[in-house]
Amino acid sequence: MRRALRRLAIAAAGLVLATTALGAQASPYVPLDDPAYAYVDALLARGLLGELGALERPYPARALLDAALHDLAREGEDHHVRGWLASLRERAARYDPSAARPMSDSAGGVEVAGAIALGGTTQSGRRSELLLADDDPGSFAAGELRLSAATGAVVAAGRYVLDQRWRDDPDYTGFTSGGVAGRVQDGYVAGQWRYGELFVGRLARNWGPPPLAGLQVSDAPFTYDHLYGRLGTGRLRLETIIARLDDAPGTFEPVVQRFLSIHRLAGRWRGLELAATETYVYSGARRGFEPSLANPVAPVLLTHYNDDEEGNVSFAADALLRTRWGSLGAQWMLDDFQFESGTDATDEPPSYGATVTAEGLPLWGAQRWFASYTRVANLAYRTFERGDSYVSRGVGLGRAFSDYDEWRGGLDLALLTSAPLRLYVARRRQGEGDYRRPFPPVEAYDRTPAFLSGDVARVTRVGLRSAGAVRGLAWELDAGYNRVRGEGAPIAAADGSTPLAGSGFAGRLRVMLELGFLQWGGRLR
Repeated sequence: MRRALRRLAIAAAGLVLATTALGAQASPYVPLDDPAYAYVDALLARGLLGELGALERPYPARALLDAALHDLAREGEDHHVRGWLASLRERAARYDPSAARPMSDSAGGVEVAGAIALGGTTQSGRRSELLLADDDPGSFAAGELRLSAATGAVVAAGRYVLDQRWRDDPDYTGFTSGGVAGRVQDGYVAGQWRYGELFVGRLARNWGPPPLAGLQVSDAPFTYDHLYGRLGTGRLRLETIIARLDDAPGTFEPVVQRFLSIHRLAGRWRGLELAATETYVYSGARRGFEPSLANPVAPVLLTHYNDDEEGNVSFAADALLRTRWGSLGAQWMLDDFQFESGTDATDEPPSYGATVTAEGLPLWGAQRWFASYTRVANLAYRTFERGDSYVSRGVGLGRAFSDYDEWRGGLDLALLTSAPLRLYVARRRQGEGDYRRPFPPVEAYDRTPAFLSGDVARVTRVGLRSAGAVRGLAWELDAGYNRVRGEGAPIAAADGSTPLAGSGFAGRLRVMLELGFLQWGGRLR
């Protein structure tokens, strides 16, 4: 053991020294719940931040800062838009102060940064999805500590959060004590190079057309530990995610061990981005990690059939096209579809998801409008073996709900230099289907609807959304009115189900203020 640890330490030191000598510079990620992404969405919709790919998030702080600086040098932009660029630059610099300096000033050194923030949330209901708001209002305090250290191409970062709001969140299953809930929201070590990346730890990710949540990888679940690898650049890359998920009850066993494997091939040519992804969740009472299912150059589908592996496989295709008149995006997920026919066992209803979005459609001046549509089938994310359900601690790894569709449209307004505003109208139909429920038996296939099962709740919402930051003060606001048909319908959650509230106001305001900021840089001797 001592010999192995010594070799590991030598290898780690060699990696640090090699990357330092190469002059590479790693940067911590800006987490997806930061208001920086409100600026990113608004700027992408207006044809800016062209250096960033749009189908995958989060971004390293240095990438955001470089893209913002590039567009700040342009002339003729609306002064509100230029204010957003400046705010994005300032926000990214809080995560990586060294990114604002020339690389030569920090090459070969250790850059340490951190912040302490206090604030809280006031909301009309416990559930995060305001279109399905319950009737349980409250106000909650929160605090977080953020730390990061980078040298050469290696970065380590952590974010430690205490948030009373999680105590009442029906999807939270973490630590609570004395009315306080907390967790390590982010914590990772990563090596970042021009032609690759190796990441170990936890961090929320989202793969799909912005600003919607991805159908296979999203920030709907609480962050979970995983291994992420990338080979290639933004132009063409091969990626993989490997994770040990939480144990859960199986169909034939009281408890099974669960694993996740994801492979993705993505590329970009001018304004066109394309990606193809396959995911695989497998489980078993005595089943461990299987390297054959983690091989990024061996398609999981072939391994699934050739080696007779049991598991839940799904596929997705993403596309995004940026034009002078806005961006058009789509994602299609196929969870299960029976190509055979002739027996009761092959009449299984199809499981799928689809989303289309149009952002930044011109209106007048810097004002824009947007529209989107999403549909997720009744049986999406679940399969006959309960342990293979596409969830992490009871919450979908992709979308947080199934058996629903939603139309959304509205105005993307540039009226404030401090933050973009989105005025929207949304209409949702939510069936009783849920990925936490057992898969229907074969004899029930013919009476199981593919979409909108049981009683259907219908909600129409008119709302205003804004998120932004001014210096150390960050906020997120979503306020509106819900008109509900189906009041009291049970909406599933990780801890069971809660009833849908009736018509009325539904909103949330979260405010955080950074009280302390740490920055230190030193030479690596």
